[in-house]
Amino acid sequence: MIGAEAARKAGAPILFPGGKGQKFNAGEGATTRASWSGNIRGPSAAFSLKKKSARSWIAKARSDGDPLLFEGTFRTGIQQHTCLEPHAAVARFDGDRLIVHVSSQFVAQLKDNIAKHFKLDPGKVRVLAEHIGGGFGSKGALSDETIVAIKLAEAAKAPVRVAFTRHEELSVAGYRPGAEITVAILPGRDGELKALSLTAYSDAGVAVNTTVAGLARLIYPAEAKELVDYDVVSNLPPGSPFRGPGAPPMAFALEQALDEAALRLKSDPIQLRKRWDPNPRPATSLRLGGWTRGVARLCQRAGERGSLPVRCRRRHRLLVLSLAGGLESGAVSRGRPPRCRHRDTRHRHGDPQRHRR
Repeated sequence: MIGAEAARKAGAPILFPGGKGQKFNAGEGATTRASWSGNIRGPSAAFSLKKKSARSWIAKARSDGDPLLFEGTFRTGIQQHTCLEPHAAVARFDGDRLIVHVSSQFVAQLKDNIAKHFKLDPGKVRVLAEHIGGGFGSKGALSDETIVAIKLAEAAKAPVRVAFTRHEELSVAGYRPGAEITVAILPGRDGELKALSLTAYSDAGVAVNTTVAGLARLIYPAEAKELVDYDVVSNLPPGSPFRGPGAPPMAFALEQALDEAALRLKSDPIQLRKRWDPNPRPATSLRLGGWTRGVARLCQRAGERGSLPVRCRRRHRLLVLSLAGGLESGAVSRGRPPRCRHRDTRHRHGDPQRHRR
């Protein structure tokens, strides 16, 4: 049974009846409790805000044919971490001491996990990770290459190295789960965001504990939000965290819905984002204000110079792509606008301009 679509079909074999035997975690936090129905785990809706009101308002807008209501379903596929250095470990025993060289993002936690898994004294376990050739969330747990290397080193009484091949790295080393996200967004007559609904079905193979829809609570305040997450399990290898787990799929769907809302409100999409998320303190929350200001400055510069930041010269149109970033606690949460690079290609016609920041 491969993939969420097959797992959701009527009559599909049940992989973990009532969740029994399921142990893989695709999230960064501890696995939370949730109900099971066949191969579907959930709903999880802890991040909702007045979810009954959101559901009621959206249903009424749908029945009334409200032109401001937008509803759509968006799908994202899985994404591989594709680390340049594959998952690899070298294990050796020195008497009763275990030394492990491993490509890992969480050295201290890994030491504790190894000691717990093999019932060893933590003081006699040493983990070293001098260099890491990429991880992006996929190297944050005790995984197969480390377990196998330790077991073989113990049996062989000699150092053992286990390193995934590129095929293995792209097969069983984790991936960002795919998702199917249904969005309903309802502006009010005053132009403010009244109700928002996101329902996400995540495809993480045998893993669970994904949060996609719930992350929409962090941005764009609304009167009411219904944010519901489900996991769909199948016989694929387990997914794993990947740089802001759940945020990119959520933003992919939500930002396109905001573009549709801007069309219905006859508003500039960047100005609408600034209006709907006007928090003046980006250092204490995850906001898009810095990004929208940066894009606005870039567009202003392009207009002043009579040039465009993207290659669309024939009709002299400016293409502005929707914003789907800034959800992780990086530059935006520290209040730093992006460094916008502008390239003027008019050098063929004189007055050359080089790269500008």
